[in-house]
Amino acid sequence: MIKHILSSVIFIFIISLLPQNQLTATSFFSTRGLGLKSEPTSARGFAMGGVGIAIPQDLGLSSLNPATLTPTALTRLTLHFGSEFVEQENRLGTGRSTYTNALGGQFLIPVTSRYSISMGIQPLFLADFKFRTTVGSGDTQYQESVGNKGSLNKLFLAFYGQPVKKFSFGISYNYNTGKYEKPWQVDYTNEAYFDTNDRFNTQLSGHSFSMGFLVNPYKTWFVGMTYTSPLELISRNSMTHGFLVNLNEYSTTYAHTSLDDGTTNLPASWGIGTSIILKKKWLLSADYFSEPLSQMKENGESLASEFNDFTRFSAGIEYTASTNPYSSYFSHVPLRIGYFYKQLPVKFGSEPIHEQGFSMGFGLPFFYSMGKMDIAFAYGKRGDIANNYVKENFYYIMASVTGGERWFLGGRKR
Repeated sequence: MIKHILSSVIFIFIISLLPQNQLTATSFFSTRGLGLKSEPTSARGFAMGGVGIAIPQDLGLSSLNPATLTPTALTRLTLHFGSEFVEQENRLGTGRSTYTNALGGQFLIPVTSRYSISMGIQPLFLADFKFRTTVGSGDTQYQESVGNKGSLNKLFLAFYGQPVKKFSFGISYNYNTGKYEKPWQVDYTNEAYFDTNDRFNTQLSGHSFSMGFLVNPYKTWFVGMTYTSPLELISRNSMTHGFLVNLNEYSTTYAHTSLDDGTTNLPASWGIGTSIILKKKWLLSADYFSEPLSQMKENGESLASEFNDFTRFSAGIEYTASTNPYSSYFSHVPLRIGYFYKQLPVKFGSEPIHEQGFSMGFGLPFFYSMGKMDIAFAYGKRGDIANNYVKENFYYIMASVTGGERWFLGGRKR
């Protein structure tokens, strides 16, 4: 009998946190504000277009709706990973970038057959992009680099309950924290000039709550809804000034300046979804999610001129050939396909930025169905040169690894 499955998954997570020497960048559209919106779905949901509000979780875990954290006899751990390759095009030329990162994880403990506790970490916004341009000519020529790097993450503690048959609810306390760096570097080609390396640093923290419900009004039909409260982030700001001197040898002098604290206010968000299971083989699901980020404020000032509302529509299908535990392995491998359409929150140009694409994927059970790996692939497009200055084609791969063990059963340790 195979044991210590959770220990194996935890080892994979630790390896993923080791330093990696690679050049990474996300989308051009992550250069403003907090970056690109990252939604807390799993690779299973991502392969179906990003759904998850109304899908009762099987073995894997997702924090998109805390009411879907269905308890089983297994204590479970799910880890998420993602990698994106982006092709960018504007009127001046083309470019490419890649980005790979751990996308958080979630740990669930069943208390009874109807109640569970879950905790984890999930990114909400991601930014990692740098521009480099050449300015001037001759002795005064220099390269100027500006960028935006950081993330806003959610650390959460969630409670799931099913007080009556066909109705479940979930509530989550979220501690939101993040750090951003906006570098501004000038490198002169003439060694007689001083180079500079400045960084604007911001540390964010704030509290919010999420809640949701999942109802099963008729046989295999499910309806779910989720809501997250408004969030006030306290920002602690500072500036680092770096002076790079090139005389006989390189030397660097840094000066740190503390700036006034500030606030960033994010509005409440909500989503609704539905799913239906047909003939025990087909799962059809669709979600709509909205976060009116045009209402975002910084230090009490409206940012409506810089941001639009974020919206997402997703739909997907999952097919599993058999649920019979004695059938062949490949008959237990679910196949998935989906579609997604989003309006991104940042403003570039005269029209809102839209993103749309298709996804597909599958799930691989292992350890006698006490663990599984879900893999998803997506292709999509963002922006339009005529209206947003930049067009992007992106290819994304996501993986979620889940392991489970019978640590507790019926609220008692074995």
